[in-house]
Amino acid sequence: PTITNRSPQQLFTSLGITPPAEIVATARAILVAKVLDIQVRREVNIYTFVDFQTLEVVKGNVPQRFTYRMLGGRLGNVESNNPHYPIPTFTLGEEVVLFLGQQFSSDGYPTLFQESVYHITTQN
Repeated sequence: PTITNRSPQQLFTSLGITPPAEIVATARAILVAKVLDIQVRREVNIYTFVDFQTLEVVKGNVPQRFTYRMLGGRLGNVESNNPHYPIPTFTLGEEVVLFLGQQFSSDGYPTLFQESVYHITTQN
């Protein structure tokens, strides 16, 4: 991953986003990543697995590639979601700003501030 000398605030300003200060302060890592793959699988419950390639890190340490697992998703004609905890949506190939939590899940996946996923759009 590219580790830049940009501060998180410089990244936010360049993208025109204003994430909550509490999330910026408590995030283990803040990064720009590209969505490489999205898969939905049943492992007792239905989970969505999103593979990311780290493009830029402005806080913390993040591997070049990592997978985020979230409860819920659509598998065939079965959809499983918790209405109290909506999951973020991702599109293959898109770039996003992510805020990783301090903890990892019990099975080793990184945690994510789901309410603070910023989708990067480019102007043509």
